[in-house]
Amino acid sequence: MVEFDKIRIGLYFVGITACFSLYSLIQERLMTVGFGEDEEIFRYSVFIVLVNRIVTILTSAGVLVALGLPLTPSAPLLLFGVPSVANVIGSAAQYEALKYVSFPLQALAKCAKSVPVMVWSWITRARKYYLMDYIAAGVVTFGCAMFVLTGDISSPTLSGEDAAKSSMIVFTTTGLILLSIFIVFDGLTCTVQDKLFGSFDMHSCNQLLYVSSWSALLSAGFLLTSGQMKPALEFVSRHPESLQLMLLQSCVSTTVQLFISFTIKQYGALNFALMMTVRQFLSIVLSCVIFKHELTILQWIGTLFVISGLLTRTMKNSSALSPGVKMIPVRKESKDVI
Repeated sequence: MVEFDKIRIGLYFVGITACFSLYSLIQERLMTVGFGEDEEIFRYSVFIVLVNRIVTILTSAGVLVALGLPLTPSAPLLLFGVPSVANVIGSAAQYEALKYVSFPLQALAKCAKSVPVMVWSWITRARKYYLMDYIAAGVVTFGCAMFVLTGDISSPTLSGEDAAKSSMIVFTTTGLILLSIFIVFDGLTCTVQDKLFGSFDMHSCNQLLYVSSWSALLSAGFLLTSGQMKPALEFVSRHPESLQLMLLQSCVSTTVQLFISFTIKQYGALNFALMMTVRQFLSIVLSCVIFKHELTILQWIGTLFVISGLLTRTMKNSSALSPGVKMIPVRKESKDVI
């Protein structure tokens, strides 16, 4: 059983890392590189969230039908709204932040996700963490912070002329505020998902279906009331390759959402957050290679901190299930194939 847990969490880690690395590259391409001869930048981030959630709804419903499981909600509908609101706000803030700061700096917020996860878990009493968990999260976060803070943090969408016209302090502060919003609400999202799994007997796809349904309604409502739906549709009509990228990103996002739901259900929010930290670091490396960000010696030193923090936690634990985490018993589902 222990060996099976090790293999399973390893597969989840590989799946999450591969999918999110591709997801991050597409995200940076959509928000920082122009389309067409005039290099028009796409500026309707909530529209991307909407497309992602629609694909997720169709996929999760399809999986439930294929497994012969009911489509009815496994918990009161209003409870699914809490992680949905947090997810939409966090996702939108994440996309908007790329207009103001670089992808490596945004990665810092994602790498520091373990901290709000612990805070939210303490507030909701979802899980209990011990010293090694805090040390591991702190060392990994410090290493990632060192990696991103010793490089360029300006957004590639900000030209020299734009920088001369605007206050860089205000510009950067706006990006940091957006990143703060992202990290707080993203940490809340997976913590509430964790709480739902502990309180109700539900399949991962059931939760994903109704959380995504709420998110789609909220995203569509915002786009319509803010007047962004029409210009967003006109943009993808002018540049169909942008819609193709969104659909590809949506498929990757849906796949990774399944991995996330399974991981949180089986191993908890902190284990998931640590996985996210590693994959984010790999995303930074890929971004630097593909989008020509330069790496410094201090950034490589930060890499060593990340690796050492993760190795310390791995050697401390005798299995994939950390003894430093008080796990909520997982309900057995005979048709839960993953």
